[in-house]
Amino acid sequence: MRKNFKDLLEDKIIFGSIALSAFFCILQLFFLLFYLPKFPPVIPLYNQMPWGEERLATKSQIFIPLLMSVFIVISNFFCSYFIYNKMPLVARFLCMTSFLVAFFSFILIIRTVFIII
Repeated sequence: MRKNFKDLLEDKIIFGSIALSAFFCILQLFFLLFYLPKFPPVIPLYNQMPWGEERLATKSQIFIPLLMSVFIVISNFFCSYFIYNKMPLVARFLCMTSFLVAFFSFILIIRTVFIII
């Protein structure tokens, strides 16, 4: 089992994807914690909803994209861990998907914060 983990981290694509995903998740957390005291009680988070109160969320709900991206990164990493020896290409796709989810979640948080402030 330890060999699987070592093989997984020696793969440059997987290691780079996981490292960048973790970097963007940590960056989101610091960014949110820095700007959270400056937020109003409600923020426009649900941009796909019709104009009005449906688009508004509480301050604490701004952490939903971060939590979702962390969950996806962790679950995709564990799936990659178990299937790497049989299907390395699929494991790489899962890790790249994790990176994209973390990156786009970071972009969503940045845009939302700059709209608010």
